[in-house]
Amino acid sequence: MLTGLAERLARREVALSRTAVTLAFFTGEEANMQGSAACVRSRAWPLPAIAVNLEVLGQGGGYVYWERGGVGFRPLPTAAAVNSALIQAVRKVTGEPPQPAEPVNSDAASFLARDIPAAVLGTRDRVLGLGGFHRPTDHPGRVVMDRLPEAVEILSRFVRRVDEEGWADVGRVEARPTSSDHLPEGSPAAASTASARCSAVTPGD
Repeated sequence: MLTGLAERLARREVALSRTAVTLAFFTGEEANMQGSAACVRSRAWPLPAIAVNLEVLGQGGGYVYWERGGVGFRPLPTAAAVNSALIQAVRKVTGEPPQPAEPVNSDAASFLARDIPAAVLGTRDRVLGLGGFHRPTDHPGRVVMDRLPEAVEILSRFVRRVDEEGWADVGRVEARPTSSDHLPEGSPAAASTASARCSAVTPGD
């Protein structure tokens, strides 16, 4: 899915005028989010910045989003404004809005812990729902390949909207500054779209 989005960006099918997009594939999620935590620590994040984490995306059931995500018993609220934009993108493409799901451990926690607005988007399995992972039922066959272009279209619409609307207020209202490196007035907004943790990218997670 992220490579599909990358191809669209490279061909300028999703033309962006003021948004920088980072596509990240993280490892170490099951070991206290080591990959995403290292990424967040190792680079400057000029505000406004947002992150979208893809969680078990590409299954055959309906889309879901998480209002809380984090580590263990300390889930953090995801960004309502980012959730709203994702909900609208899913509805535009599929005709149905994603449904809220129970809190989940995800790489979004690394961004939320640094006060970077983040959201989590995924899908259910038609039979197992959001269960059955880390056991024999967790396998690449759960990915419905025909649905992947649909997910790419959803992400494309989301990124395009971020670029068109600017979203400066999202970074300023929902994230406290963590660095003195702010974008000058009128500069491109930085959007991280975002870490991929789904069966299509990391089978077995």
